[in-house]
Amino acid sequence: MATEILVLRGDNRPLGRNWLQKFIKRHPKLHGRFVPPLDKERANTQTPEILSNWFNLYREIKAKYNVADSDT
Repeated sequence: MATEILVLRGDNRPLGRNWLQKFIKRHPKLHGRFVPPLDKERANTQTPEILSNWFNLYREIKAKYNVADSDT
């Protein structure tokens, strides 16, 4: 992601070997966090079909109740 942001800003130089450690030192409020993997049952519910259906329902409800994008 950092590389993509730099490219968008016109900087095509590769990131250095220790860029992440230096970035974290410059921004002490940031810290890493371990995120456990999804359990198998939950991961199996994330199929493209299920996600597509959810977003279709989301769009229908937004339209039904006239909810503006800025309100979501």
